[in-house]
Amino acid sequence: MKTLHLLKSEANNVLHICDGDALEAFNKRRNKEITVSSNLTIKPWQQICRFEFQIEQAADEFKNYLKTDSGIDFAHRYFFLNPLSELKKLISVLPESCTFYVMGGLALDGHNGKLTRRHDDLDLICWRKDVAIIKKALKRMGYGVREKYLSTNPRLVHALETDEENPSIEVKIIDEQPGNCFQYHVNTPDRQIFPNKSLGPKQVTLEGVRFPAISLQLIANLNDIGYQNLNRIKKENPKLYKVLGYKIDNNTNDRKLIQTLLRK
Repeated sequence: MKTLHLLKSEANNVLHICDGDALEAFNKRRNKEITVSSNLTIKPWQQICRFEFQIEQAADEFKNYLKTDSGIDFAHRYFFLNPLSELKKLISVLPESCTFYVMGGLALDGHNGKLTRRHDDLDLICWRKDVAIIKKALKRMGYGVREKYLSTNPRLVHALETDEENPSIEVKIIDEQPGNCFQYHVNTPDRQIFPNKSLGPKQVTLEGVRFPAISLQLIANLNDIGYQNLNRIKKENPKLYKVLGYKIDNNTNDRKLIQTLLRK
């Protein structure tokens, strides 16, 4: 019997596959935790799954296959979260009275009408009054759910996320504000206030899944916040910035697509 381990780099989203004998050596050499602050460490590599083969030759052939472009596509299709599939499941278990919107890269690709890159997670936004409903729906889907609190206000829950080392689904919570506006909470002293009309509702369709997406202008505004945060991290914490490689690439590529769509 031969065991293969599939790992994903948190720095650049690439895959690595190694056998059981090489895994321990790989971990010692490449998978040491990076300390980015007094209370935060990040593992550069995450183990996705493992495969056990009765025939060693079959394991070697599969290992070589996963190094090819088609093998990488195969691994992402069958061993990684499919955010659109999870979104479809969530829509099916949520009552129609529950209002939510998709944000992030999936919302952007929804406005574009086609996928432009891989998406490893699902980002949502909802009103505080609907938090309990969404939490119950996620639990019906088999997820554990944990609450996230603002560092600037430790008593305020600002998001829900699935209870995994790398959460599959995150739900940002928004609060009503005067003048038909809402507050979007981020871990900065600044208050982010946006008009309710920037939420939509805009129904988009992506790969056959129809869902409510935040407006293109709100996507642009939130992308700008992300860009500013990345620049701040680059100055204040170079170690963390290096680990965020693929997130930086996604932010840059999304900015280009946003500008193209806004010009239409």
